[in-house]
Formats: sequence, structure tokens, C-alpha cells
Amino acid sequence: MTLHQSRDTGRTPDAARPEIANGVPDWGYSRRPWLARYAPWGLGALLLLAGLLGVDRWFYESVSLRLNTENPLDRDFYQITKPFWLLCRMYSHVAGGMVVYFALVAFHKRGLRYANAALVGVLTAALLVNVAQGAIGRLRPNTGDSQWAFAEPLEGLTQGMPSGFPSGEAATAFAMAVTLSRAWPRGGRWFYALAFLASLARVLPGMHYLTDVVVGAMTGTVLTRLFFDVGFRLHGQLEERILRLRTAVRITACPDD
Repeated sequence: MTLHQSRDTGRTPDAARPEIANGVPDWGYSRRPWLARYAPWGLGALLLLAGLLGVDRWFYESVSLRLNTENPLDRDFYQITKPFWLLCRMYSHVAGGMVVYFALVAFHKRGLRYANAALVGVLTAALLVNVAQGAIGRLRPNTGDSQWAFAEPLEGLTQGMPSGFPSGEAATAFAMAVTLSRAWPRGGRWFYALAFLASLARVLPGMHYLTDVVVGAMTGTVLTRLFFDVGFRLHGQLEERILRLRTAVRITACPDD
């Protein structure tokens, strides 16, 4: 038995593994090519700048409104493809989250620890983004006459004004993509593709501006990475304390063993 192995189980604690720093794995980020790590952030920054310069309103008026009409009987693009977009949005809803949580518990090698860390990361990111959305109060495209139309401060929180910046569903979708791509890195591109489709499902019908979903996606990604690591570390510390307590109890109960 090595110095770092547990007397109770013989396994090496996470903190003693070379690929884990401060109780949190590297998740493979350091092994990714430079372009793969930073290109998505550069693209997001360009989309954000373009949206602020007028693409937001142009996309709503020239794309969203042309693909959709007020009357569902017109059988426009969104009405015809609506089942597909609703299915994509399940990725960022409670039902989808429950499926992901139990899948992590059942099939991931770290099981409950990983699932609980993912729960902390996703819920914290979604909560903070939705609170920010109500506090900022930027009106949605179909309720405001300009991309710079805002409700009164905090009106989105206190009176339920239909604000949309940043997009809560985009943040949640990309939060899910972060946790799933960490769990199963080989499927990372597919998890992020689903997040992209879930976000697109909010732009095409005119429920959000492009910048709403871009900022939501970026914020959800950053917050989830941060709070997931916090949850992972706290869960690991709790496991170690429980392990030490069990070992102490066994030594006390059987001092001659």
C-alpha cells in the first residue's frame, strides 16, 4: 500500500493523483490545440460585436419575421418544424436535466460525485443568468421596437416583464454541454451541437436576439466551469472526511486489527 492510498479501500485519493490539481481534474483542456480552445470565444466575440452594430434587429426583421407569421394556420417554417425545435429545447429544460443527471449517476465512472458537481454547476449558472436577465430588462424582439429597448430597472424581476438578455435557455443548454463533454469527451462536439440547436430554437421564432443567446451561451459556459469545479472539490472533501471518520471508527472499535 502506498503512502497516498486509503487504509480503508486501498484506492488513491483524487488529491494525490498527478492529473488532478487541488482536487479538480484538468478535464483535458491543457491537451487541446490552441485553436480549439480559443476559436469559439473569438467567434462569440465577433457575433456579439456584429449584433450590437445592428445585426440583432436585422436578423429579427429579415430572417425571423420572414420565417414566421402571426397566424399558425399559415404553416410557416417555424410551425412546420416546431416539433424538432421543441425537442431541441428539451436539452435545456428540467426533463432533459433529470435524464442527464441519472445518466451520469448510472454510467459515469465517478458516478454520484460527478452528477452532483454537474447539478451545482448547471443550476448555479442557470439561476444567475435568469436573475441577470430580469435585472437588465432588455425587451425581447417581439415586444420591443428596437434592440436598445429596455424595461425600467428590475422590472423584469418585480413585474415579470418579458426580458431576454442574456438567454437563460442558451446558458442552460451550454451548461449541459460543458458537463456532458467533461463526462464523455469523445461526444463533446455533439453535446455542443445540441446546445447550439437549443439556442437557435430561441432565435428563429423571434423570442431572442442573437446577442441574447451568444452572451447566454458564453456566460453559461464560464459559470458552469467555475461552479462545477467548486462542487466537484466540495464533494471530494466530503468523501474524504467520511472516509477518515469510517477509518477512525473502525480503528477505535477494533484496536488490535
